[in-house]
This record gives sequence, C-alpha cells and structure tokens, in this order.
Amino acid sequence: MVATAAHAQPSAFSWDAPEGCPSAADVLRDVERLLGRHAPFRAAGRVKPAGDRWVLTLSVGSGEGAREREVEGESCQEVAVAAATIIALTVDPTVEAAPAQQSPPRRRTSPKPAPSKAPAAASARPVAKPEASAFPLGVVVGGFGAVDARALPEPAPGVGLDAGVVLGSLRLDLSPSYFPRQRATLGPARADISLAALALRVCGAHHAARLHARICAIGEGGWLSARSSRIDVPATGEGRWWATGLGLRAGWQFAPGLALTVGGDVLVPLVRDEFVIDGRGVIHRPSELTGRGMLGLELRLK
Repeated sequence: MVATAAHAQPSAFSWDAPEGCPSAADVLRDVERLLGRHAPFRAAGRVKPAGDRWVLTLSVGSGEGAREREVEGESCQEVAVAAATIIALTVDPTVEAAPAQQSPPRRRTSPKPAPSKAPAAASARPVAKPEASAFPLGVVVGGFGAVDARALPEPAPGVGLDAGVVLGSLRLDLSPSYFPRQRATLGPARADISLAALALRVCGAHHAARLHARICAIGEGGWLSARSSRIDVPATGEGRWWATGLGLRAGWQFAPGLALTVGGDVLVPLVRDEFVIDGRGVIHRPSELTGRGMLGLELRLK
C-alpha cells in the first residue's frame, strides 16, 4: 500500500507501508498532535517487515539538506510512531514527545503477527537511529547434517542438534553431534572408530532482512570409541576429544520463524589420543586439524 498526503502546502509527505499498518494520515495526525500546530515539512517514509521485526527508512528534508534514518521495531505501529516523533523533533527540537499509546486507535492486521507491546519512549532530542529494544531475546532450536573431514580415519557424515539463546547480536549455542564409525586398517587389522561430541559456540550475529550470518568461537569436548577386529584378541577402547576453533554460519528465513542454515567449522584438537593394536602399532590418531561442513534447519521459538 502506498499513500501520499499533502497536509497544507508546502508540506509534502509520502508513506509506503504494508496493508494493515498506520496510514499517512495517521502519521500526519501524530505529527500535528506532537507539535500542537501545523508546520510545513517534507518527508518520505517506507516500512517493511524484516523477519519478526519491522524496519522504517525515513528521509526528512529535501535536496542536500535531507537526512535519512533507519528505525527497527517490534510492530508496524511502533515504527510509525517513531516516524511521527522524528519528524516533529526535526521541525521543532524543543517539542516534548508524548507517550505513543495516546495515538488514536489503529487497525492492527499485520501480515506478520507479533506480540503487541508499548513502544519504547522516544528521546526528546534528534537521534540518528531510535531503537525499540536494544537487546531482543530469542530462543532457537534446530538440527543439521554434517561431514567431518579428518577427526576419524575417513571423512565421516554425521548429525547434530542446536539449542541456542539470542541476546541482541550475541548468540550462545549448545550443539551435540555424532559421527558414526569409520574404518582404519593396519595390515590385516581393522578398527572401527566413531566420535560423539558436545560443542559450546559463542557467536556474534548480523541480521539483514531475511538473511543472517554469524561467526563463532567454538569449544568442543567428547570421546572417540573404537572396536578392533581381525586380530587375535578383538577389543574396544575410547579416546578423549577436546578441540577448539572457529565457525561460520549463514541463514535464510524462508517462513516465519524458520530458517535454512549452512556453515563450516575449523577445529584444532587439543588432545590427540592414539589407538594402538598390540604388537602392530598405531592404527589411528586424529589429525592436527579438521574441518566440517554443515546444512541444517532452525526454528526461532521467541
């Protein structure tokens, strides 16, 4: 929906927002309510959904004097109130912003439902980028398939889970994973070795519309399990797995709360236990460096 309103020349205001958002007339009424009078201005605003949030791009003024700002909020109404506040403060920096809930009732049929919360109070001074919430909290769960390159005797497919907490641009994940047995050989002797691990990831995240990316510091612990065969006395054994490294993830939100993710990790084992066949020698030892590729699906619960 695109609406244009000219309240009284030479004022000019254009407003582009999805169906169900406050209209251009609603925003103009809020500007006049904050100013207590009509005053000429020129402004253009555009609102669009970005995941579970809303983004307002607002330009106030014209020509070389125009200033553009970007505002994020939890609802379309919230960023519309922010638009009216910014315009009023630009026209008269001494104006005092009234609480947003005093605005006239508006239709709330947003295409992306979100919890209705009172908008954060706007500053009484012009600001470059007002924000409704500095630290939005979220909970994320997901699953992934992976391939580990060199922890086991052969490249190993595996599966894993993610459970994370998002606090603003910070994300913390716990990720259990399992890579089934791969075979090592030493002459006629064989050993089938698997890896079970639990990783803690501390990530810095960046979001842009439906896309997000994060880089993570990783600490991982677990164990390697081995079972030998084709020797006089077959046996089983376990080795420690401790590793640290870096990871990169990228995601695309294709539906509300659902995202497809891809990524890769580089891990350096801190402990490299050897698996030894008595009388024959070392049949396997993890490499000094391993890499993993991952493809998964995640769900944001809040």
